[in-house]
Amino acid sequence: MRRSKQQSGLDNHSSSSGSSKVSPQSVKGSAQSSMADCEQKIQQLLRELYETIIATQTERDKGSVNLDAIRKTHEKMLGELKVSTYYKQKLRNLYSSALSDADAECDLLRKGLEVIAAIKALQEEKRISVRLSSQNPNDEPPRKSMRRGVLMSLLQKSAQTLPLWIGKPNEKIPHLCGALIAGPDYIAKPGDKVAARVKTEEVEEQWILAEVVLFNPVTLKYEVDDIDEEGREHHILSKRRVIPLPQWKANPETDPQALHPKGTLVIALYPQTTCFYRAVINEQPATAHDEYSVLFEDNSYADGYSPALNVAQKYIVSAAIKSFRRIDVDQYDEEKFKDDQIEQDGGGPDEQEVSQLLLSGKNSPALKASLQNPPYRSKDASVKDSSTLLVIRVLSSIKSNEISNALNTLSADELDALMKYIYKGFSMGLDGQQCGYLLTWHEKVAAKGGMGCIIRVLSDRKRL
Repeated sequence: MRRSKQQSGLDNHSSSSGSSKVSPQSVKGSAQSSMADCEQKIQQLLRELYETIIATQTERDKGSVNLDAIRKTHEKMLGELKVSTYYKQKLRNLYSSALSDADAECDLLRKGLEVIAAIKALQEEKRISVRLSSQNPNDEPPRKSMRRGVLMSLLQKSAQTLPLWIGKPNEKIPHLCGALIAGPDYIAKPGDKVAARVKTEEVEEQWILAEVVLFNPVTLKYEVDDIDEEGREHHILSKRRVIPLPQWKANPETDPQALHPKGTLVIALYPQTTCFYRAVINEQPATAHDEYSVLFEDNSYADGYSPALNVAQKYIVSAAIKSFRRIDVDQYDEEKFKDDQIEQDGGGPDEQEVSQLLLSGKNSPALKASLQNPPYRSKDASVKDSSTLLVIRVLSSIKSNEISNALNTLSADELDALMKYIYKGFSMGLDGQQCGYLLTWHEKVAAKGGMGCIIRVLSDRKRL
């Protein structure tokens, strides 16, 4: 798709002299050795985790004894209807012991969480080693494509299992917790998920969900893989084009200052896609398990924003960077941008050509002609409306039994354009007959293009 042929990061890293190269055998052997080492460390950590869990339960049982003693002491005090010096001293000692027990249990729980984090890091390192061990640095073999439903499920699970930051009293909240961005010297590790600003086939730029392959300290550039293509789209990007994603969830109940405030401009992963788009925080998560409610920028709605959608903390990052401005310029380099040099899309289909085709009874060619040069970026709303009405005129001229044949003449891009016109028509308050045509065509286009057609239309920045 968007990928241009790139050698893997291993090709670009020879010895410091620049004369020697890494052989496939040495890479494979090194990766296999790393896998074995990771597996050994994981087994050690699993044993440590088991021991920590046992110790935590023991400490909890010990604390329960003190808590039970506190309860019984309070019951005796209530029975005697007085608070004697004896009971005061006894409760003071019991509460002191209970606090010590709670601190000890808390320390063990933190240790367990640290061990779990270490295991997850080693599993990620092992996964990368498995990939490298089956890869020839001088030739990229085809990789198996992951079904989109499986990918979406994995992304959702990854968001749900993002660790919750639980700090000690007065402990400073770390970078990459919730809304807190990474420090200026932070370098994302291999396997980390990031928002990456890349060029697309249409010579535009878009923020996508990507995985870090490596960081070159000499060129100060990242090598990342498009998560949607499981490594088949490889990009080499400067640091300013890569935004690390949160590594901890912020707890709204204890660390509300680490959340994006309501009304904040962010970029968020659009549901069921792997692309980030501009959005505004509508509601913060109420608990550690909740997601943000966000409003995506969408000029197909009267107020310029989509209905509220839920997005996990992991997939929301601050948009307070130069590449995000109010006008649609985040698809262009800041240093190359000029207001009067924005490349405009087509000004709409040729109405005369479409009309002539309809008069000649050439309905399918008329449909194809009406979908040429959609005025996506036109600032004139009347141009978009007239283009939409022209397409609807063509749709109403095609009989129900001819729809399938007409759709078979369209390319995937033309199907997407047609679906955009259909949704635009729905928003224009047309009469019942015209809406009936649109509903019939919506069903047929969805059957032809699949759910992907609808998702692409809803998530595409180019709108009518």
